[in-house]
Amino acid sequence: MIVINGDFYDHNITGVQRYAYEVIEKLDELITEGELSSSDFVLLVPKDLKKLPEYRSLRVVRFGKNRRLFWQQWDLFRYCKKHRAVCLCLCTAVPFLYPERSAIVLHDAATKAHPEFYSRRFLLQNQLLLWKHAKRYRKIFTVSQFSRGEISRYSGVAEEKITVVPSSAEHMERIEADEGIFRKLPPLGEEWYFTLSSLSPNKNYRWIIREAGRNPSARFVISGMKLRPFSEEKMGEIPENVIFTGYLSDGEVKALMQKCTAFLFPTFYEGFGLTPLEAMSCGARIILSDTPCMREVYGESAIYIDPLRTDYVLSELLKEEKPAELREETLRKYSWKRDARRIAEELLSLQ
Repeated sequence: MIVINGDFYDHNITGVQRYAYEVIEKLDELITEGELSSSDFVLLVPKDLKKLPEYRSLRVVRFGKNRRLFWQQWDLFRYCKKHRAVCLCLCTAVPFLYPERSAIVLHDAATKAHPEFYSRRFLLQNQLLLWKHAKRYRKIFTVSQFSRGEISRYSGVAEEKITVVPSSAEHMERIEADEGIFRKLPPLGEEWYFTLSSLSPNKNYRWIIREAGRNPSARFVISGMKLRPFSEEKMGEIPENVIFTGYLSDGEVKALMQKCTAFLFPTFYEGFGLTPLEAMSCGARIILSDTPCMREVYGESAIYIDPLRTDYVLSELLKEEKPAELREETLRKYSWKRDARRIAEELLSLQ
């Protein structure tokens, strides 16, 4: 039996939670279609969890009264041990006492590659709960060839033992755009840029702030929220043409992605970089950091910038037109259902 850690359902959705949501949704679909057996999978969640989607065929078990880390490390462990199950953690650390029968999706090696982006407390917790037992995990998945190499480098696990199962933006098709967001924001004018991610140092928001200062006729809309694991970052003086929206609904995000002049993603480090793919699926042109990971995921379908250089005229960059066929080809490369099937096949072979 494979027990899926469902502790993430009451968290705000970022890229890693989105990955878990969509993979589980497709596992449920594969079970409903008869491709997988319902007896092989259990979604385990805390008893008092309130936010939980309805699944047609996937078994959901409510178990344990602890919350967050204590639930993950004790209640999840107890249930898996009792049933001798493989524990699948799609976006969190595995139970500390159960690494040999656990499978994990490691989205990146950011805490190893750039520890300066994180608080000391989080780095210690990450080392103890995640990296310390990396060689003992039953299975490691990740989301790109770049991350596969990085995880192997920092963990000592051979690359051939790490399976790449990337993200997708197909979920954007079922989200209805909420154009009410435009009534909540100041007038944006004809030229405005959008970015979405956690407000963390590796996302390089200082690049956007500086570009806003150099492009005063344009507006820059930044959506996201500060997450506790990350270290503090001083942005400096914020130009008047920068708008911070805070956390937005999926519908509001889609409306902004559909209408923006371009989507900006000047990141320093990513395991995959899902939000530009979501923006691309909404028809937005995307401007990304020229890094190995971004090149792997987006190929020639994006416009690239040096994340350390801040002397761009964005309207000039956008004169580099990217054919629609390139964007469509990029989007077709990724599939949540294919991801879920690959994860299930790999785990069922381990039992």
